[in-house]
Amino acid sequence: DKTMNALRAGPQTLIRLNKAWRVSGRLHDGKGATPEKAPLRDFLRHASLRPVSRAVLQSLYALTADPDLKQIMDEHREDQWELWDLIELVARRYEVCRFWQSDPWLPENLSNILPPEHDRIYSIASAYDPERVSLLVGRLHYQTNEQKGCPLARQGTASGFMSRLTPDDPAVAARHQRKNNFSLPESNSTPVIMLAGGTGLAPFLGFLQQRIDRDHAGDNWLLYGVRHRDDICHADQLETWLKDGRLRLNLAFSGEDLAAKASP
Repeated sequence: DKTMNALRAGPQTLIRLNKAWRVSGRLHDGKGATPEKAPLRDFLRHASLRPVSRAVLQSLYALTADPDLKQIMDEHREDQWELWDLIELVARRYEVCRFWQSDPWLPENLSNILPPEHDRIYSIASAYDPERVSLLVGRLHYQTNEQKGCPLARQGTASGFMSRLTPDDPAVAARHQRKNNFSLPESNSTPVIMLAGGTGLAPFLGFLQQRIDRDHAGDNWLLYGVRHRDDICHADQLETWLKDGRLRLNLAFSGEDLAAKASP
């Protein structure tokens, strides 16, 4: 909504798409084809908006010659800004409606400025289930340097989006990407050593669930690192496996002056 407002666009605003966007298939019409026009809100939902890339900043400056953009570019501070922040800056000297009103072959058309968002890849954090999967996602919070019109508080694009999802929201498109070289040994009795940090624990949670539910499982040894004790993911589950003798666990805390071991 902030980007739509900055662009002075309404809920029914359309944007004409360049060839690259049409070929990408990100905005298909449900029949496998991508129209020449799309709702601007849908376009922005599938565009790579943040953090602002060097290429996007350079394109905006080439079109607007805005001195504030020049300063941001010279100081290499583009990653400290959101796209809507920059649009609000240039709106004082540039008619921002041109970003969505222009023809798709013109450089000021947003489809020539913003590339499609790339896929986010997450490891499945649960054993195989044909009906559902679990993910382990760390919500990213960070702060940027105070700039004119630029708020301090930020959050990760994908992690922030996923943390706001509710069961009533529309379905989110997903696809399965198999990693054939990252799997458990064929024999369940083979001992396994696993190394993980932070949310990198995700695939090993699935491995452990799968092995612990089987008979004659081999030893499971997890070396797990986080910054602080409160950062341990699924601590209750790990503690249960540890107490049951199903898991050997070594913990390391990079943000503390000690390394704690929690193993039998």
